Amino acid sequence: MPGAQILCTKCGASSAQPRQDCAKCGGRNARVCGSCGNQNSLAKNFCDKCGSSISELTQAAPPPKTVLPGSASQDIPATAVRRLPPPGPPPAPPSAKAPPPKAPAPAPLPSA
Repeated sequence: MPGAQILCTKCGASSAQPRQDCAKCGGRNARVCGSCGNQNSLAKNFCDKCGSSISELTQAAPPPKTVLPGSASQDIPATAVRRLPPPGPPPAPPSAKAPPPKAPAPAPLPSA
């Protein structure tokens, strides 16, 4: 059963006791979920992100990967963009078509 680990949010130092402040740098400690790596308040017994129990202190999962806004991501495909030609003179109108051919005249009737 995954548990949690107490880590400093500033320097990343691990703590064996659930203290509010880091003994090493004075930063805030958080209870890091052993299943998903989410940082939770020390008072929490269940992870805010995945719902796993974090009441037992164990080894934590690595923190979730942070993707900066505007950076390429593996799960989002690149989008192809088709550029329009630069504005210029309007295109020429289509040329006038020749009138359709006329049907041939009926042949004269033979005289009797």
